[in-house]
Amino acid sequence: MDLEYVIPVKDKQKVLRALWPFKGPVPKLNDTFFDIHSQKEFKVKEFRVIRCRGRNMICAPDYPNTGGMVVDWATDQRNASQQWDAKKGA
Repeated sequence: MDLEYVIPVKDKQKVLRALWPFKGPVPKLNDTFFDIHSQKEFKVKEFRVIRCRGRNMICAPDYPNTGGMVVDWATDQRNASQQWDAKKGA
């Protein structure tokens, strides 16, 4: 069973910076991303953090329903299509 952390708004950017798994700039909380699992846009500030397999992981807002993790985020819907095709090996 995954545990979800409740992160105070004032700490969200700090937590995002600490857990961001990619090189390059960390997004700002008001940036918009697209979750390829839910097929919905969301503001980064809506992210969730879960504890799974001994690690803290950034998840999409709709994680409980779709399982979308930070690797499933795209900057826009067009990039999401390319990302999804790459994941499927197309």
